[in-house]
Amino acid sequence: MSRILIVGTGKHAKVVFHMLQQQGVPKAKIIFMDLFKKRFSEYLGCEVIGGLEEKTIHIPPEFLKVIVAYGGTPYQGNFQRQHATNKIMQLMKKEKFKFISVVSKDSKIDRTARVGRNTSIGSFALINSDARVGDGVIVNSGVIVEHDVRISDYSTISPGAIILGSVELGTRVYVGGGAIIRNNVKVGDDVIVGMGAVVTKDIPSKSIAIGNPPRIFERKDLM
Repeated sequence: MSRILIVGTGKHAKVVFHMLQQQGVPKAKIIFMDLFKKRFSEYLGCEVIGGLEEKTIHIPPEFLKVIVAYGGTPYQGNFQRQHATNKIMQLMKKEKFKFISVVSKDSKIDRTARVGRNTSIGSFALINSDARVGDGVIVNSGVIVEHDVRISDYSTISPGAIILGSVELGTRVYVGGGAIIRNNVKVGDDVIVGMGAVVTKDIPSKSIAIGNPPRIFERKDLM
């Protein structure tokens, strides 16, 4: 069995670690790397080999499977996960490695659905027929992704959110816990949907949607 490198030493990395253990991956086959500077010598009983932003870092060639497991904040987490993924690709471009996705045994993915690389699907999540989940996505526990939904790369769907049929989410979208997005709605890139929001209309890129019905604001952090 190839060793698995988990990039991240935070709460989401712990979730991914436990899902791997649930699937029978022994602790000895898992190693961590911090997303920024190395903070610990070990995490959850596994070695931490360094920080991704350190000037000199060596990733041993036996790590043929990698997942970036970083949630972060609604404003920066998706960007940081994309940056970390690109950095790993640069560091390991000469190695025969691959990004893996980690899916909880308690989730249900329809046989016609497709899940991209470097993605995690939490416990009791449902990915229904013909849905498409992109690369570098976090689908947290209890999320419902209905039929024909499209979730683009590096998005985060928080616990208990419901994405109804034929919704399209752009790149780096953050959907807050318990939010509901109605059928056929299109959400642009870099949108934050607040916790508990009920979205019934399209949302333009670089916006924040808060409340029920949601009020739409421009993201000033991206101006």
